[in-house]
Amino acid sequence: MRKTLALIVALCVGSAIGGCSKSNNNKDNKVAPPVEEVHVDPNWELKLQSKCPENVPHENCLGDFGFTVLTNGHYQIGPGPKKEIREGSLTPEELSLLSSALAPSLAAADSADADNHQNIDAGESDDVVTLTRGASSLAVLLKTKGTDLYYANSSVDDAKTIHNVVRKLALKYYALPFPDACIDGATTLQSFYSSLQSCNIDADCTYMDGSFNVIPSNSAEWVITDDCSMLHPLAVANSTSVVSNQDKLVESLNELRNSCGEKFQRQGCTQQIGFQPNNQSPMCSQGTCQARPTSSTSLR
Repeated sequence: MRKTLALIVALCVGSAIGGCSKSNNNKDNKVAPPVEEVHVDPNWELKLQSKCPENVPHENCLGDFGFTVLTNGHYQIGPGPKKEIREGSLTPEELSLLSSALAPSLAAADSADADNHQNIDAGESDDVVTLTRGASSLAVLLKTKGTDLYYANSSVDDAKTIHNVVRKLALKYYALPFPDACIDGATTLQSFYSSLQSCNIDADCTYMDGSFNVIPSNSAEWVITDDCSMLHPLAVANSTSVVSNQDKLVESLNELRNSCGEKFQRQGCTQQIGFQPNNQSPMCSQGTCQARPTSSTSLR
């Protein structure tokens, strides 16, 4: 009886100790409150706006009318004095490089003022780089004025990287002069060409000559893919769309030639490139009329 009673007491004491131990552990190991996650809107817009010395005309100042890049890599130059716009897209590699440069700024919860300062070498222009994230207000990431760099980034290296990357992209895509009737006219006409290449089936597509006439696939005539001009020829297109817009195409091309003059032909290009259809009709691939794979040949 005494042994049984002792065993019961021992079990009770052990339970009490265990209970105290558990209670003490809970008290010592407090559970930290959950960390509030910062939501970063994936959509952003980066803009370079530049001001050159007074002796440089606006049309010859890189970035004077603004160079803007969007999240998807689409870029826009302008608008110019008469609402001129140039548009295009960065390569995937260029977009990746720019996104990496912007990563620290995009991860920041709030947009700070560009009041950090660093002395730098004077550039060709005074630049302002702004960043808009989603629906938030525009924020100045950095600005240069002579030998002064003002930045909102956490480090001057981040600011310099962003500035260098966006300047290099502008050097590549912000062709000077801007605006320019020749270059801007070519961009507009090239875009018009692209709009006439949509298709649903192979039968929608045909080969075209330089006057926007149909070239049958069984013809011995050459399809020109490079005529040494500043345009990519409309070699393959939706036949119905081209026929209905033929007069407009001819008129637009003639206007561009007159506007560009000697600049219409690329300097140093002496050989046109093309191919013969050899009874191979064009195809509709991913909604766009395209020539079937064939070897191109220099004509002269």
